Amino acid sequence: MDFATLKSRIYSLIGRYPADICYELVTADINARLRVREMEATDTLTEAASVALPADFLQMISAYRDVDPRTPLSPTDTTGINRAHVTSGTPKTYAIVDGAMLLNPEPDGSENIIIRYYARQADLSADGDTNDILTNYPSVYVYGVLAHHAALIRDEKAMAIHGAAYGQHMKLAQSSDAKARYSGAPIVPTVRTTP
Repeated sequence: MDFATLKSRIYSLIGRYPADICYELVTADINARLRVREMEATDTLTEAASVALPADFLQMISAYRDVDPRTPLSPTDTTGINRAHVTSGTPKTYAIVDGAMLLNPEPDGSENIIIRYYARQADLSADGDTNDILTNYPSVYVYGVLAHHAALIRDEKAMAIHGAAYGQHMKLAQSSDAKARYSGAPIVPTVRTTP
């Protein structure tokens, strides 16, 4: 589904086109609240004391140094980075600050770091625009736009109906993702042993 199709379907439901802000608010809600595999992205960064994160970065899933064997990096906060700061060595921890990944110890090399993260969904503006959530979970956009439109025009009855459906479809997207990701099997951690 693309933006033009979404607008057309909303029009057929309520007989009018909601304001553009309704669509923007749904995308903002998705970026703030939804975390599904369709939002995942991978990027390769080069080690430095402070590494710029991708422009669409929302939240870290995992990070590791691309060496043999792979070395996972553990998350911490700025207090943890400052408390254990070492000016040179092999990075073991990171903190996310102002769009950057701070490494500790500060690296004395320039290995690649592979990050897996949740990527921000782009706003819809041109008729042909789409994003992964609109493609895979169109009901989130349909009910989200209807809920925001009802709030904007102060239609309390429609707001209650569409708001409840919106929340339900956000939860359905999340649970559908969990089922697809794990196929109902328990998660078993893997331990690497060295000979």
